[in-house]
Amino acid sequence: MSSFWDKKQRVMQERLFRQLKADPTHPLDVYRQFVQGENRRIQRAHQQGAEGRSTAHEKSLVMEILLKQLWAEAFSFLESSKKNRPPLALMALGGFGRNELNPFSDVDVMFLHDLNRLSKEKEIQMSIERILYMLWDMGLKVGHATRTITETCEIANENLQSKTALLDFRCIAGDEKLCQNFNKQFFAKCITGREEEYVAWRLEDQMLRHEQQGGSVFMQEPHIKQGCGGLRDYHHLLWVSHFLKNFQSTDDLVRANFLTKEEHKPLERAYDFLMRTRNELHFLSGRLNDKMTLPIQSQIATGLGYDQRPPIRRVEAFMRDYYRAAQTIFFLTNASARRLAESVGKRKKWWSFQGFSHTRTRTERMEGFTIRGNEILCESEKLFQDEPIKMVKVFLIAQQRNLSLNDDLLRLIRRKVPRLGRRLAYTRSAHEILFEILSHKGQVGRILRLMHQCELLGKIVPEFAPLTCLVQHEFFHRYSADEHTLMCIEQLDALMNMKQLKGVEPYQKLLKSIEDPMVLYLALLLHDTGKSQLNKDHSEVSAFNAVRVAKRMKLSPDRLRTLAFLTDHHLTLSEIAQRRNIEELETIADFAKIVETEERLDYLMLLTYADGRGTTGGVGWSDWKEGLIWQLYENTKAQFSGSPEFEKRWQEKAAQLKTQVMEYVSKTVDPNEIDIHLSCLPLRYMQITSERLIALHIQAIHQFLKLQQRENANLLKPILLWNPRPERGHSELICVTWDRQNLFSRIAGALSVAELNIMSADIFTRIDSIAVDTFCVCTERHEAVTETRDRKKVAEILEEALLGETFDFEPLLEKIRSKRWLSHWIGDAFPTKIRLDNTTFGRYTLLEIQTPDRPALLHDLVSAISQEGIQIAFSRIETEKGAAIDTFYLVDFFKRKIHDPGMLERLKQRVLTCTDL
Repeated sequence: MSSFWDKKQRVMQERLFRQLKADPTHPLDVYRQFVQGENRRIQRAHQQGAEGRSTAHEKSLVMEILLKQLWAEAFSFLESSKKNRPPLALMALGGFGRNELNPFSDVDVMFLHDLNRLSKEKEIQMSIERILYMLWDMGLKVGHATRTITETCEIANENLQSKTALLDFRCIAGDEKLCQNFNKQFFAKCITGREEEYVAWRLEDQMLRHEQQGGSVFMQEPHIKQGCGGLRDYHHLLWVSHFLKNFQSTDDLVRANFLTKEEHKPLERAYDFLMRTRNELHFLSGRLNDKMTLPIQSQIATGLGYDQRPPIRRVEAFMRDYYRAAQTIFFLTNASARRLAESVGKRKKWWSFQGFSHTRTRTERMEGFTIRGNEILCESEKLFQDEPIKMVKVFLIAQQRNLSLNDDLLRLIRRKVPRLGRRLAYTRSAHEILFEILSHKGQVGRILRLMHQCELLGKIVPEFAPLTCLVQHEFFHRYSADEHTLMCIEQLDALMNMKQLKGVEPYQKLLKSIEDPMVLYLALLLHDTGKSQLNKDHSEVSAFNAVRVAKRMKLSPDRLRTLAFLTDHHLTLSEIAQRRNIEELETIADFAKIVETEERLDYLMLLTYADGRGTTGGVGWSDWKEGLIWQLYENTKAQFSGSPEFEKRWQEKAAQLKTQVMEYVSKTVDPNEIDIHLSCLPLRYMQITSERLIALHIQAIHQFLKLQQRENANLLKPILLWNPRPERGHSELICVTWDRQNLFSRIAGALSVAELNIMSADIFTRIDSIAVDTFCVCTERHEAVTETRDRKKVAEILEEALLGETFDFEPLLEKIRSKRWLSHWIGDAFPTKIRLDNTTFGRYTLLEIQTPDRPALLHDLVSAISQEGIQIAFSRIETEKGAAIDTFYLVDFFKRKIHDPGMLERLKQRVLTCTDL
């Protein structure tokens, strides 16, 4: 292989020399053309299927040839003079040192010298600067340092990141003996005797890195370098093994039996797949980029040769391969690290970062397994051959005794599982063990995750298997479908272990009270299994799967009905709470008919909580959603108990709300103004608006009414109240003015012209025609709006827009749209979704839109609605992960639901036109 790269290097060098000979007077242009030309060749080879490491190696070779030539020219005076050569060398570090430069990776180098004072050697210092300036002028990103051996070792011991980069050093040009001397001193001063410090830091750094990147291999938008199972995990293993055993590659790990040959091949294939994926990501982005966002996944899949139809299947196939590769790296690198730990010493405290325990305890034998310490080991590989059910039973033992499975045992199960076929799906004893596992509140998620890692869970419940590594084709979910399901179960588990955590007590009480947790956990396991069939309602398919599982596993009729209900209606509670008027008796009665019993209501509440928390790891479980869900739950409970006095209870809550609001505004506003304000708005306003925000609304209305009393005042001038929330990355803008035609659209237009991003909006109009609109907005940098000029611009544009009956925003908005600062959301996998619903509400037509966000989108949508003569009664506007998720409650000119089919079709086409701009 080395002869192949030697030949490559000679060919590249000859090309560079020919170009320099043809144009010796413009070396910078020649170097730039050389690098660009080689990059094009590398990209063509990549497009033709070159391996990931090969592409990175070739890119490193280009930089090496360039640096050698720059070095030779910059230090040519040393050859011409008869001075003794000073001890000076150029070293490659990090990825460049490993010969693994991806297309737009930084080039890290160090100028190593052994001079007393470099400042005295002006000529040498100038030559170093000449090399760096050449690289910078070529547009290359270069990390550099100039140090002695002593300085380098001191800094390495102070900064372990620097020490890590030096582990991969190699000499590019200059004094090779100096580099050899550095290698000896670096090993003696920075490695020997410092293993414990470095490895403890490496393990802690890895844990923090994983946590920052979501803590899961199966992130919906994974970080290919820093994420769990990413490239850095592979490097981590190499660095740890280098420190502990002086190994240079994974081949050394195989020779020393820390990796088996059967594990080595898939590990290397997985690493090369990630390298090839990263190369494609860099080429597509035209820059250093390691975040695989949803839209770019489609482009990567196409670039890597996936050709499934429709394109959404292409993304699925690619991401499934990515997750499997990342999982391989994550699993095998951690397993090898454990083996290294055991070989070095059983009392090393620093391995506790990975949960290693090496205390000496007595050995116990149980059903063919050995329990040593907190681990279960297998006595013989023949155990599973004779009794396959033991592969399931061992997980129940691990749950019951709070044990972990030894890595060798996990690997053995992974090897044996594919040979099982479908027998476990029809084995009664396997079903009974699964039921027992699912019956232990708070202890289910860890065990199911282990079973899934071994691909055993899908053998017992084949309906779950298609979710493995399945990409979720919408904006809400943060994880793949299988990871989301496991996260839901872990969120439910966590309720049994949370102490004094505000807000979860009602859920804890519910979970502790339910008598049949197995059905609830099984429903969570199955609730999204329908997502593997893209063209069907996933809830309906999930319910069908649940019935099939229940019949195959011979569940009782009551359990079957409960399981089918929970899977079929796992979204119903949250959807009704957010879309319907939950203070109406009709809504409560309809929902109670669906649920039928209080027991089902409790189950559904817990499932809704777990599903919501498991969607984004708890981040997207907002207060207003939770408040609506609890209100619907409590109202339905009252319905079941025969106490439908909802109005009375809301009057009591309104009184409590008034007291809380008074604490905010008691010094500035008359208490009567609070009564008037709350009486002028629907109950929904009190449900979704915090007392803090209500207080701000009342203060703004107070200012607005005072403005109306002034002589010569502009009565149409709005009151704008800014409330910065820097900790949340946005500002709240409260706009109070007289309601009028296209008000919502004009406010949205003014914010768009000011180049502010609208994250959410709530619009309400009091019965006295005072509009109270609240917008959450941020800058293009996703920061709170604090600059006076931004606020002033919004005020000026909005005041002008509200003066007359019409105002043309188009000339101003065209400039904003042309910037396309969110154009990265373009992608085949995420088409716009529009839903017009005339059945959910008695008084409103519901319009739901999910589409990639863009400048002025909200203004355009509201304008399109208004152009049809349709009015917006109220709305929910959200921006999440670059997606606009908007809900509008619509009525016609006469405040009635829209029944005209022609009007509805025209509205749909207008909205589609807006999203296609």
